[in-house]
Amino acid sequence: MPDDGAIQPSRNATCLPFEAGGVLHYAGSQRLWVLNHTLAYIWHALADLHTLNAVSRDLADTFGIDAATANADARNALAYFRKQGLLEGTLPRDTHDPEYGAYLHATGQTLEQAWQPRHRHRIILTGRSIQCDLGDARQAEDFQRLFGHLEDTCPPVKADLSLAVTTAGQRFNVYFNGRLHQGNVTSNEVMPMLVSAIFMAAAKSLTDKTVLHAAVLVKNARAILLPAFSGKGKSTLALLLTAHGWEFFSDELALIDSHTLQVHPFPFPFTIKTGTFDTLKQCFPHLAESPTYTREDGKQVKYFNPDSEKKRGEPAPIEAILFPGYERHANGSLTEIDNTSALKSLAETAFCDRDLSLGDAKTLIRLACNTRTYVEQYNSSEQALEQVNRVFIDAPLAPRG
Repeated sequence: MPDDGAIQPSRNATCLPFEAGGVLHYAGSQRLWVLNHTLAYIWHALADLHTLNAVSRDLADTFGIDAATANADARNALAYFRKQGLLEGTLPRDTHDPEYGAYLHATGQTLEQAWQPRHRHRIILTGRSIQCDLGDARQAEDFQRLFGHLEDTCPPVKADLSLAVTTAGQRFNVYFNGRLHQGNVTSNEVMPMLVSAIFMAAAKSLTDKTVLHAAVLVKNARAILLPAFSGKGKSTLALLLTAHGWEFFSDELALIDSHTLQVHPFPFPFTIKTGTFDTLKQCFPHLAESPTYTREDGKQVKYFNPDSEKKRGEPAPIEAILFPGYERHANGSLTEIDNTSALKSLAETAFCDRDLSLGDAKTLIRLACNTRTYVEQYNSSEQALEQVNRVFIDAPLAPRG
């Protein structure tokens, strides 16, 4: 990096105040960058100083440090900003690996207008009207089991998303909005395509909410959020809590109102991967009889709605955020973390497959500053449940602040 080369912060990046440092939001990105005091200072200094030498001299004068230390700090900060794509002439790389792909843009052959379905379902989710036409009775039963609680009793003339599955001997053709998405698939491959399409259609309409990848459970009219990377036990812990008296709000998405910081229900079926079947069958014995499906990524899953008859409509205030972490040899702990660690953890684990707005960034800062946040380590479901109940039920949290 030339010491006197011109350096400009990206015009697409905005630095918001947070704790002693700041948070960078980049328009069109799915990420946030949490800055400590030094990084935030250097970011703001770049707007006027533009070169490594100028920033180094300013650091030395402002903080009374020697020139070599100031130069090293400035050089490291600028290298970080460049690597993250936050300077002019660079672009950030979004690192998310979303659970669901963008399946809605089918471009195959058109569904024959003469085709008549044997079974038609109309549901509504996040205000989106979805129609699903099926020719197979078993698939219709499965669809009703998973989505019957979302039945739209007053559907519009035209649905926002139309799904159709036609039979072709022992195989099936799946259509999205009248165009072929995938043809000649097996029966156990159909439902994951429908689930993904419904999820994507519902998620696209959530422009008025800040959306996090997290399970949501409610007890005594107060919610806890469970954000986590895939494989850390989020869905398993959420289902176990549901079996022990917690109300299921969501497995995949936390829909947060930016004004009230309350979370709204997203009553979408749980996705249960094969590795957790044995853990859950004691609490939900009928899971053994439910179908196993093959997703387009090759993973074997079951879908499950633990409260299929219950309608959920009222939002709930968020009492806490809990980052679960299953480790086979963990000693077991549930530790509260500070605001900065909370926001960094949310930035690493909880963002979805959509761009973050500046309003989303501000909401997440408020959430981190106003919500008690914990990291849980556990080696068994019994240990996880005991720790959660001890903190959130046996000794209810005092208000923060």
